Amino acid sequence: MADGLPEEVRQFLRRYVSSIDQLEILLRLYALAPEGETSEQMAKALYLAPQAVHSRLEGFVDKGILVRTADTESKKYFISKSSDVVRPIEELARLYRERRVSVINEIFSNPIDAIQTFADAFILGKKKD
Repeated sequence: MADGLPEEVRQFLRRYVSSIDQLEILLRLYALAPEGETSEQMAKALYLAPQAVHSRLEGFVDKGILVRTADTESKKYFISKSSDVVRPIEELARLYRERRVSVINEIFSNPIDAIQTFADAFILGKKKD
């Protein structure tokens, strides 16, 4: 347990969370469970750009962390009920209350991911052989 964080939580953060806004989105949905929230509601509550929140939410859906309603106008997002998702998020919420700095440090401790994310923003297209 490095920095007071269990390995399960550290792996979850490394795999799914590369920014504080992603963390805040997950923790908000966890706190709202089982209600869920639309991307517009989330953006307003967290003071984030609506498009950025929508993109983060859809990324979590693609990774199986979140599920969404089928309603096309006001999709609500929810944390997946899979124990592989709920357990680490539950522990992450607790640790963020108790050891906020350790959680934040873990998110920023993998500079390769941050550099890769930055580099990916400049990829215009993939060359096909």
